[in-house]
Amino acid sequence: MWLLSTDRAELRFFSSLEQAQREGYAILSHVWGDVEQTFQETQALRKVGKPEDGYNPRDHSSPKVQMSCIVAELHGYRWIWNDTCCIDKTSSSELSEAINSMFSYYAHAEVCYVHLGDVPPDTPIRRYGSFAQSRWFRRGWTLQELVAPAQVIFLSSTWAVMGTKADHANALADITGIPKTIMTFEEEIWDVSIASRMSWASWRTTTRPEDEAYSLMGIFDVHMPTIYGEGRNAFRRLQEEIMRRSIDTTLFAWGEVSNFLPDREQIRSCNNGHDHNNMYLLATSPLDFRNCIRYQFAPKTERVVLLADKTVTSRQGTAGISQPTSPPSTIPSFEMTPYGVRARMGVVKLHGFAIAILCTLNHENDPLGVLLGECGTGDPTRPLYHPCVTTASGAAQRLVNVGFILRRLPKLQSRFNRVSWLEFYLTHVRTKPLKAVERNAMVLGTTGPFHVPSWLLAKLRAARIRVETRPKQLQVPWYGDKPVTLVAYHPIGMEALSISFGRCRRTRTSARTRDGTRILWVSIHYGGVEEREDGIPHDCSTDHFAEGLPTHKRVKFSGWYHGRALEIMLVFAPYPLSPTRTYVLTELEWKDELRTVPVFTTSG
Repeated sequence: MWLLSTDRAELRFFSSLEQAQREGYAILSHVWGDVEQTFQETQALRKVGKPEDGYNPRDHSSPKVQMSCIVAELHGYRWIWNDTCCIDKTSSSELSEAINSMFSYYAHAEVCYVHLGDVPPDTPIRRYGSFAQSRWFRRGWTLQELVAPAQVIFLSSTWAVMGTKADHANALADITGIPKTIMTFEEEIWDVSIASRMSWASWRTTTRPEDEAYSLMGIFDVHMPTIYGEGRNAFRRLQEEIMRRSIDTTLFAWGEVSNFLPDREQIRSCNNGHDHNNMYLLATSPLDFRNCIRYQFAPKTERVVLLADKTVTSRQGTAGISQPTSPPSTIPSFEMTPYGVRARMGVVKLHGFAIAILCTLNHENDPLGVLLGECGTGDPTRPLYHPCVTTASGAAQRLVNVGFILRRLPKLQSRFNRVSWLEFYLTHVRTKPLKAVERNAMVLGTTGPFHVPSWLLAKLRAARIRVETRPKQLQVPWYGDKPVTLVAYHPIGMEALSISFGRCRRTRTSARTRDGTRILWVSIHYGGVEEREDGIPHDCSTDHFAEGLPTHKRVKFSGWYHGRALEIMLVFAPYPLSPTRTYVLTELEWKDELRTVPVFTTSG
């Protein structure tokens, strides 16, 4: 571990964290700028001049290094750690060691200085205003830098002291969603459920996708190799390590929770189509845990389920929990295998649905369950299930609020006295890697009527909007006679935006241009669209394109969905490789007034 001397900003190596702790050190937390002083630059400054000539490397260091050393020295600290210049990032082993030890570095520091470079001096610390809007609260790495140290001092852009974590725990709890008791160490972080800890990071971002996982290793007391270049596979590895170390099943309680069972008539088999993230046991990013802020791990959930009915009966014990007629409940177990996760869970059947009971209570103390959908590719001798069921609209419903369902349908209470403990396999990761580039007729073709560029699909994926093409297989070249639908699933929720493209197949004259070719159409639907035998439906009066290829064409959809206003705008332009016969989609704007992500737009 390297530390900077506060009087001269010179690096010194400590063989262990314990040795550095005996010396006592401060630590800096900040948001990286475009240019930061590196380990090599810090070492080079030491060689420029001699101390006897009055040369001090600190005077020639970057403003951030210089001021952090001055503040720490004024407070009586001889050493300070700064992640920009105290890690030799040219050494992969040293970088990996530092990342795995980062939580400990902050936890054992005497004081952590949080420099808010975008917050003016004299700014009050409160849940609204420029303090709460600082970028520091939205970065992934700064989560552990807030919760790990005992003493945290906030500094303004001019390095003036603003206040401490302990003094402003209530405001910080409102800003971050982290309980005040964690800020003040009245509650240990390890006593908080895995899902709740994940929710703290759900709205934070990192520059590199791997850091979504690496920045959380200390939060979950996990150590694993760092492999930059693996992308979001790192987050899967993080969850697998957590699964090996912990029995906390809230790890699997991510995603939207429904208070209702799906309509049986709308359920479809997976048909070997495994594109939806909900079809796997493990989440794809911390964002999936955004609703888990107060989830609890409750190993007795099978029995707690019966608390949904508050009516006292003769079969209830002194704690108000009905005594099950089945054997005493146990904690579910999970084991990683190449085939899937071998799970032993309590399973109950309701209205034809198999529901695995998670040992998880939501913020209203209602128990949650996960729907099980049989996977068509499984080995008949080893039952393989998806932790969801898929509907005709393409949505995948995963979690259900068992407590709410039982309150609505009290007659189902007795069914939970017959919970069966079963062993089965769950799909936990994709067996095939995600396509780096979408390969479909609208991307590959240059002679068809419409073209969707790969960069636009990449931006949709980067915004965590999953895109499917229907039909999945389409002959190239594509001329528009068979309609194509792009289905985009909103990152917050299960709603689907469907954009269909084609040529009008009606025989009347209005469906043709002056030269006799069939006129083009674009149709927008919200909530999914089903293809009929005669093709995807469209309205000739509203969906037809004007004849010819104008410079730009806009297609706008405005309407209401479940009581909220929606607005979707598409912008088309002539495709440079085929300007006389092909439109290219250049912009997509998606507005949803009640969603947390209200506006999404892409442009070239």
